[in-house]
Amino acid sequence: MSDYELLVKRIGLTGLASLVVALSPVILLPILTKILTIREYGIWSLILVTASFVPLVVLLGLPNSMVRFLAPVKNKDEIREGYYSIALVVLGAGFVSSFFLLLFERSIAANLLGNNRTVALLLPLITFVAAYNYVPQTYFRTFQQAKRYSIVSFLQAASYVILVGAFVVVGLGLAGAAFAYLINLLLIALISTYYVLRDIGVTVPRFADLKAYLKYGLPLVPSSVSSWALGVSDRYIITFFLSVAWVGYYSPGYQLGWTISLLATPLTILVPTALYEYYDANRIAEVKTIIRYSVKYFLAVAVPAAFVLSLLSKPILLVLTTPAIATNGYLITPFTALSAVLFGVWSIIAIVLTFEKKTAIIGTIWVVGAALNIGLNLVLVPYFGIVAAALTTLLGYGFIFGVTAIYSVRRMTLDVDLGFILKSIFASIVISPFVLVSHASGLLSISALLVMCAVVYTAILFILKGFTASELRFFSHFLAGQR
Repeated sequence: MSDYELLVKRIGLTGLASLVVALSPVILLPILTKILTIREYGIWSLILVTASFVPLVVLLGLPNSMVRFLAPVKNKDEIREGYYSIALVVLGAGFVSSFFLLLFERSIAANLLGNNRTVALLLPLITFVAAYNYVPQTYFRTFQQAKRYSIVSFLQAASYVILVGAFVVVGLGLAGAAFAYLINLLLIALISTYYVLRDIGVTVPRFADLKAYLKYGLPLVPSSVSSWALGVSDRYIITFFLSVAWVGYYSPGYQLGWTISLLATPLTILVPTALYEYYDANRIAEVKTIIRYSVKYFLAVAVPAAFVLSLLSKPILLVLTTPAIATNGYLITPFTALSAVLFGVWSIIAIVLTFEKKTAIIGTIWVVGAALNIGLNLVLVPYFGIVAAALTTLLGYGFIFGVTAIYSVRRMTLDVDLGFILKSIFASIVISPFVLVSHASGLLSISALLVMCAVVYTAILFILKGFTASELRFFSHFLAGQR
């Protein structure tokens, strides 16, 4: 099996797990929105947002360093040294951040969590375990252990839905949902750690290369924090200027559109490690080929998904949530769907800027983009409400994508298949009238419409020769298990 075929096989396996991860919050959405009040659901959204922020700081950019520095390493002693250096630093930083969250739990409960002190006390534990979980899962990425990564991702998504859903259904409310989320994270931490221990055992690190890891990773922290700020800080601004209930109206439509970004997850998990190996070996032609195909195949799915989800936003939200949420939030989806497409392409082409370990530029771009987004939110949200928050999100991602593309092309000529992109957009436009005239409502009719759109879109791409004969041969051989 060639390197390309092996990479595609791993991406396919990870893609299936990513699909489950993408669907898990959607599956859980009807339970949360129809049992919790709109205010409680808004608070739940803030819990998830806060739990996603703390690890970005705690990690100190070290998972990125693990991928960049350890991917080519074969010696287990070196792997152990690097892994445990990173793990112990993350655990230490996580302990400090959790201590401060616990110190200010009364204030957090009063200002963010509707005076729910039980949830405020659980939050430090949630963020601590969430931060740690990045470390073993990055280990799977670093050494392209697609099977393990997929198993852990599937278990995390499935147990998240089952545990949180069960605790809410039996009447334990918001506090029960938060406790179930903590159990879910602990379960994944145990499973992930077991896999790593079985591979490399345990050692006490000397932190020999920690300085190099931090030098590479720390400049990426501003980009991670800014990415978070651009993607979810609008929930805090909506809470401040409107109310936490409006967060409840805003989040489902945002979540629906943002699921498109998860289509790029298998690519961003496995492609960087392969690209670093090829780049360090001066196999530049192969680097360009992988980037080209990654962008092409992401857009092949993301472009029609953005069209269809935007047009079906209200019917889908009516199925998954309540009429009030669907009516107030369906216009959010088109903006976030397009934002997700831009982010997905950005996550592939931005790898070019990390080849020479010049990560500061990525951080600078994200800081400026996030500042633009927050500034516009502060000006527009008080007057134009949650639609303004969605619009400013799109403007922020558009800025970041555009500037990153300019800098990436300066460092490496990227052969992007513009002809294919136009064909994909054309095919998506062709299927749009079917969506508009169908008036689909209900789970079965929407599902049938999605299948029909997928078939028609694929047929149009084949008619327009969107894929070359060599690409079709490669994938037919791959699916048939041939070399």
